[in-house]
Amino acid sequence: DESGRLRMVNSQPWVRKHPVTGEKVFFVHINVLVKESMVYDYERTAVLWGGWRGLVPLAYGLYYRALFAGLSFFWPESSFGSSS
Repeated sequence: DESGRLRMVNSQPWVRKHPVTGEKVFFVHINVLVKESMVYDYERTAVLWGGWRGLVPLAYGLYYRALFAGLSFFWPESSFGSSS
C-alpha cells in the first residue's frame, strides 16, 4: 500500500465439507487463536509500532502470556489437542 506495507488477504468459505465424514463443518481461522501465534503477533506489532504506540500490543502480549501460563495449571495443553 501507500505506506510500503504488505497486506495479505485470504478469503475462505465459512462452511466446508469434512474430508472424512462429508458433513458440513464451520471453518475457524484457528491460527489466530493458537497461543504461539497470537502472543508473538502482539509482540511483533509492539516492536514494529515502537514507542508509546507499541505499549498497547505489548500489554496484550503480556496479558495472554500470563493467561495461558495460568490456564496451564488447570488444564494441560494436551486436553486441547496440542501436540506440545
